[in-house]
Amino acid sequence: MFLNILQIIRSQCLSLGLFVSLSGFYSSYGMAIKLYPGGTWNDPSAIGYSFWNNYLCDALQQPALNGFHNPGSNFGLAAYGFLLLTLVFWWTILAKITDSHSRRRAKIIRACAAMSCLGLVGTIVFPAEARLLGAHFTAVVFAVFAGLAATLLPFFGFLTEKSNKVFGKIGLLLCSPVFLSILAYAAYHIKIPFFHNDTLIVSMQKISVLAVSMLSILTLVKELQLNDSKFRLGQIALLLQRSL
Repeated sequence: MFLNILQIIRSQCLSLGLFVSLSGFYSSYGMAIKLYPGGTWNDPSAIGYSFWNNYLCDALQQPALNGFHNPGSNFGLAAYGFLLLTLVFWWTILAKITDSHSRRRAKIIRACAAMSCLGLVGTIVFPAEARLLGAHFTAVVFAVFAGLAATLLPFFGFLTEKSNKVFGKIGLLLCSPVFLSILAYAAYHIKIPFFHNDTLIVSMQKISVLAVSMLSILTLVKELQLNDSKFRLGQIALLLQRSL
């Protein structure tokens, strides 16, 4: 009974951490784009932040792409920190749910998640500057493919479980924009004509972030449902003990 209580407390902490970090990401990034002075890769003279033409990492640039001081750069860095935390909490919860059915798969998920987080750190260490563009691209691809592995493994596994089949199907559906985004990003960098379009790539990047956010919320709801079930089972067990 005591171990069950500890597991529920741990689960509640993970759920709270996921919610707080996701909220922190959107709040910080909102401030970063509000304070961004302007400039895109195609038009350095552009004013302010453009949803369709500025990449996520543009908000971190110091100076901004128009050459002026970027007062929102620290908010951008904070947003990336919150994004990293969101992914850590999210993958930890996914691995935890998977662990009850397949410990081996859960270990692989944790390993892929750790590699993806290292790749995300690499995108900050190697910013999207002309002299570091190759390293930045490599870090992005490494982070996304490792992250996709950490995400697809549990959701494919959920398809084989009767109680989690719908959860698995929705999860895989939401993974598809992320996969398409990285393919388009790779095509952009090898200069395939149709994909060599900043507006297309930026739009797909934003859609991918929204998809990951929805996946995080979906996982949070699932975890809270599991916690509620465990709590009720604990209460039943306690009542049975008292009646004996």
